[in-house]
Amino acid sequence: MSLAENTTQQLWQSFGPRKKEIVHRADAGSYSIQIYDDSFLKEPFLPTTFFEKWAGVAVMSFKKIPQGLEVLQIPEGHWAVFEYQGLPRDFGDLVKYVMTDWLPHSPYELDARPQFEYMDENYKGPMDPLSQEEFWVPLVK
Repeated sequence: MSLAENTTQQLWQSFGPRKKEIVHRADAGSYSIQIYDDSFLKEPFLPTTFFEKWAGVAVMSFKKIPQGLEVLQIPEGHWAVFEYQGLPRDFGDLVKYVMTDWLPHSPYELDARPQFEYMDENYKGPMDPLSQEEFWVPLVK
């Protein structure tokens, strides 16, 4: 998908009801994961930039994954974690701050691993301005 052709809502509408089928869950939280190709680190990010989007949960075992769902393993590494509270429409402000202000002034570089948001069991949903989540950014030391 891309931001211009955003299908996040449809993704969560199809995955959300299936979460209860997943055994061996590590916790009650959910993950919204973005995977970018190699050009992400070399070219400007535009609303038309395509990326792969996953909705998921952490599991302690890959046994008994329900039919029609897939396993995505996120490689270990260093991460910067940013807290966010608000509506999805304003989340881009945090991403812009991280990518154009915080990251260039930090001793780190962006790594070519997935980026993701973690929403714990207290997440209030995308229409609640009090919803909180974590934005995990992969880093190279």
